[in-house]
Amino acid sequence: MCAILDASCLNQVFGKKDRPEAGVKFFEWLENRGNLVVGGKLRNELGKSYRFSIWYQQAILTGSGKVTDIEDSRVDEQNEILKNSESCQSDDEHIVALTQVSKARMLYSKDIALHKDFQNSKLVTDPRGKIYSTLKDVRFKQSHKRLLHRKNLCRH
Repeated sequence: MCAILDASCLNQVFGKKDRPEAGVKFFEWLENRGNLVVGGKLRNELGKSYRFSIWYQQAILTGSGKVTDIEDSRVDEQNEILKNSESCQSDDEHIVALTQVSKARMLYSKDIALHKDFQNSKLVTDPRGKIYSTLKDVRFKQSHKRLLHRKNLCRH
């Protein structure tokens, strides 16, 4: 199962303290059976966090399968196509581009406009995008648990 982590939720997952339960559970999922997809501008945004950078480097070095690195040029090319088409409501075309280029179909984000883009069937298909969000409630809910146990959120 693959996921993308929006920079707006970076501290909820990789923060030093006061992480919400949903963020802690997402991190545990990454450590045990998840796969975080990174590439393009998002890799740079996430890389601003020291704790993420250490985790990311360790995951790459050990070949643990916790990270899928997508070539920046592929993401950047798709990002430009999306910007020119003006098909996104959010200003996060780089995340939608990463979704389209990769196999990730789960997004951890608090950005409502990005949620709309991610669930837009014209932008994210086969399967449709699913949102892991703490926008309304930071507790770990049943809906979060169901998402983390799905196996079909990577397009084949």
